[in-house]
Amino acid sequence: MTLSKLSNCPGDGALLLIAQDCPALLKLNFKHYIKTKPIDILPPSMRAHADLQILYIGNNLFLTCPECFDYYKERLAPLGAEVICGTSSLQGTYPYDAAYNICVAGKTAFCNTKTADKTALSILSDNGFNIIHVNQGYTKCSTAVISESAVITADTGIYKAAHTAGFDVLLTEPGGVTLEGFSYGFFGGCCGKISKNKLFINGSIKNHPSRHKIIPFLEKQNVKIIEGADKAPADIGSLIVV
Repeated sequence: MTLSKLSNCPGDGALLLIAQDCPALLKLNFKHYIKTKPIDILPPSMRAHADLQILYIGNNLFLTCPECFDYYKERLAPLGAEVICGTSSLQGTYPYDAAYNICVAGKTAFCNTKTADKTALSILSDNGFNIIHVNQGYTKCSTAVISESAVITADTGIYKAAHTAGFDVLLTEPGGVTLEGFSYGFFGGCCGKISKNKLFINGSIKNHPSRHKIIPFLEKQNVKIIEGADKAPADIGSLIVV
């Protein structure tokens, strides 16, 4: 099985989806749907978030937290993927739950280099990624990757860093995404590219306060929205589609 070369930027015909158990995702009809492994030490609404436990670097290479390494290796290795175990064990509070929450877009990786997993940083560096430090630890949650050079975020630090790096970046209002037990979730956590020109949102964009900016931005990028439900977008810990 040939996986997408680029993280967060799948082409048409992607076959593998990694995400928490979500009924709306079943409608996408991926050949392989690997449901994430809940990690009990995390808050209940985040225990199965993919972007906290596994990172797709690209070119068939995955990095996982130690707690999930055997689980993902057993499921991904038969598909031709290389799975590496990270250094950092997850803890139940921020930023110690965010070691693998790194946003990869093209050959750029946005992360808080002080809290990101050291194995992840080493692999990214060895593979020629431009690693950009930001203060936000939840960089993947906070960022929707639209293409190799376009992202959406509500985090001003990520916005400034991405803009400086030459990205086409849209800054949205915080909120508009639900996450049980928290005031709000993140836009990057409620969505993910499922093909070159389609962005799945776990909910409806019409319920987001920045919809009037998000819709034109996606149209400019030639990306169509696929809505999962007629309700406010809900944070499910991103989608990993390859």
